Amino acid sequence: MIRLELDVAQTRLAQAVAHRGAARYRDALELLEGCEDWHSPHAERGVLLRATILSRTKPLESLAILARCQDLFESDEARFGYCVVSMRDYIVTRNFDAASEMAVKAEALADRVPAPQRSTLWYQHALLAYCLGNYDTNHAGIRRLLENSDPNGRFLGYLTRAYMHASRQCYDEQTSDLIAAVDVALNYPGECDPALLAVQVHALLRLGLERGHREAVAKAADAVEVLPWTDDLRGEHFLCVRALAWDAFLRGDAVQAQWMLKDSKALAVSDAWKVMAHLDRAYIARMNGNEYWAAEDLAAAHAIARDVEWGSTAGEERQALVMLAVLYSPTDMARAQEYVSLYVQLGRENLNPMLQAAHDQRSVAFEQYALGRVQQVLGNEELAAASFRRAYDIFDAARYHFRAALCALGLYESSSEADWRQKAREHADHFPNSALCATLARSHADAAPSRTGVVRRPGFGANVAAV
Repeated sequence: MIRLELDVAQTRLAQAVAHRGAARYRDALELLEGCEDWHSPHAERGVLLRATILSRTKPLESLAILARCQDLFESDEARFGYCVVSMRDYIVTRNFDAASEMAVKAEALADRVPAPQRSTLWYQHALLAYCLGNYDTNHAGIRRLLENSDPNGRFLGYLTRAYMHASRQCYDEQTSDLIAAVDVALNYPGECDPALLAVQVHALLRLGLERGHREAVAKAADAVEVLPWTDDLRGEHFLCVRALAWDAFLRGDAVQAQWMLKDSKALAVSDAWKVMAHLDRAYIARMNGNEYWAAEDLAAAHAIARDVEWGSTAGEERQALVMLAVLYSPTDMARAQEYVSLYVQLGRENLNPMLQAAHDQRSVAFEQYALGRVQQVLGNEELAAASFRRAYDIFDAARYHFRAALCALGLYESSSEADWRQKAREHADHFPNSALCATLARSHADAAPSRTGVVRRPGFGANVAAV
């Protein structure tokens, strides 16, 4: 009987490992249900794997399981894994003192575990330093990862160093390291965590499309083609498809962009993101002079938005309220101000939590651009210009040309100063085939500010800061 139970546990454990590698996390967790009751050594392995999977989205639940089952961890490998996963959970929940204590315990066991497993410790070490504001690109943890023969170790090393570069506002170096990280993952399929890879692919897409970096976009697009887009990765898949759609738009292929945005709606994991998918399509339609389609998608977005619990939204989802306000402002100012009021009531914080956690100046710029559009809708042109200027300075320094162009245009709309329109054109020239560049190339009269400060005809007022 015990032999049968051991065989069943071993089979379920092997299947769970395979599911995790294929990004089928819920299937893996289902197989690991009750694993703490398995016989040794499968119990400790099952519990550790279950906690590792839960750590991705439910770190507190992961910690609870580890604490409840810590007596099961008998082998050095299991105790090491317990310390490293706990360390990760504590970092995510911002209990840095507890994370440091777990790091000390893990280091005491590091020499007793296989080299590939040590990569997870070095990664958490570097991540802890990063969260504490130490952006040393030559951190010992990063050096060990990059010197590692394990592909996953090198992958983790490149992406961690990319975080460090970003927080030092070194975006060329960030782009290079993200390309290197994705390249390792593509050359060694199945070696790197697909969920973590998906997040980095989206980050690389955003960098590439914003800065006009074609190699970055191409590398990320290659990864999008081969990643295992399971239901567990729908959120990341949605963001990647959305980013590729905006890249198509900036390359001048509005038709492909519209089709990709239509596909992205089916992947949206929340109603707020479905609203954003319609608003993206409305923005592109208006930029291309198709007001009928713009109005149709705007109405669809409004219909969904009425049922969204906006108070429960987080991060970039909430920017949909600003997009709704600015897209409505040329035709229905009352409705536009209604959305602005809701946005102001809920608060502006946490627009881009990933970047805020990194103390990245781009998070400040995203928020300031959104605030500028809000003030513009309210008719507060001086306040709008001040916010646009703060956002522009950051995006210009980062060579985020798309957003810098939008900020410069916002400044032109608010001030009527021709120099800002010229700056917008200079940034838009990085996307010579885009509707943005084509519209800015038209006559000054065609793009003149309206009484409210919103450019009526091209519809540049749409906030696309969440691309």
